[in-house]
Amino acid sequence: MLERDGPMPLYYQIANILRSRIASGEWAPGDRLPSEAQLAASFQVSPVTMRQALGVLERQGRLDRRQGVGTFVRPGAVQEDRVRITIPLEMFAEPIAGFEVRTLSLDHALPPPDVRETLGLAPGEQCVHVRRVRSAAHGPVTYASSYMPRWIGDGLTLADLQHSLMTDILEKQGVRVSGAIQTIEASLANQDSAGVLGVPVGAAVLLVRRVYQLENGQVGLVAVNHHPGHEIRFELRLTRDSDAGRWDLHTQQNDT
Repeated sequence: MLERDGPMPLYYQIANILRSRIASGEWAPGDRLPSEAQLAASFQVSPVTMRQALGVLERQGRLDRRQGVGTFVRPGAVQEDRVRITIPLEMFAEPIAGFEVRTLSLDHALPPPDVRETLGLAPGEQCVHVRRVRSAAHGPVTYASSYMPRWIGDGLTLADLQHSLMTDILEKQGVRVSGAIQTIEASLANQDSAGVLGVPVGAAVLLVRRVYQLENGQVGLVAVNHHPGHEIRFELRLTRDSDAGRWDLHTQQNDT
């Protein structure tokens, strides 16, 4: 989890891991984190080191530390202040369509808070949760976790999930997808994704999140994909359109 002999200070490594866990929805705005002592024990570091890590996130505006009460995730801790690049979804989906797909689970589950809100589910309402792994000849390249309302997902079978793209699976069920919003960001592997991808906890991963909208305007699917950082290269190529006075964007995703 931590590189204890590496050049990056332990407290900063811990801050990065905690920030990633907040961004993934493990702790929602307003949630109280485990105590400083509990966190220090879980990372096997001193209370001083843990206090430094929490201080980093507090200065970044992600945590609110209240004397005698605890440490809480601040509202707005996950800011929408990153650079945005808009690309056609097919440019990212097509290169992974031919990989071998293995279904890890198909069941009902409580989604993370951010996914629940995106799907418009009530607190405590379960969704259909699908976990799959895509692999190339040399090993896993994608850990895919998909969430959908039960009215969409309850008809799915393990046989259906052998198809590569979830959108193709849904459209075979008569569910029409009209578009999606995709975000791509650097993240760190948690216990779950690390085990599936075969990388250490805290290893660099590429986190790709897609929110699919149906023809009726509802959100029908939230897909959260983790790619091991050493296996994926996402390349952008710009060409100059002098007549139009703009740059056109082309993308290519390769597994290395």
